[in-house]
Amino acid sequence: MAVAFSARIILYGMYACNERWEGCTRSAEETELQQLALGGIYDAAREVAGIARRQLQLILTAAVVQRPDEEGEVDAEEEGEVEGSTSPLICHCLYQVAGRM
Repeated sequence: MAVAFSARIILYGMYACNERWEGCTRSAEETELQQLALGGIYDAAREVAGIARRQLQLILTAAVVQRPDEEGEVDAEEEGEVEGSTSPLICHCLYQVAGRM
């Protein structure tokens, strides 16, 4: 899902551009396309926020499992990387959304 949202956000970003070219005015079609692209970015951002909430919940749940015992020690089996860590693809998706907002 993160890859698909990254692609959508990049695609919408290409058409949501506000730059003006010298001597050119925007046509009604360009303005309409820009509004659709901005709406698509906001819709995708809401969906990505849901993905981020689910990932955060997974990370917090995994961190609770690895909490040290009363003596401050963690089982040898539980040391190391937190299970359910975030994929770089999700990080890229979050980065794309943050860059467009």
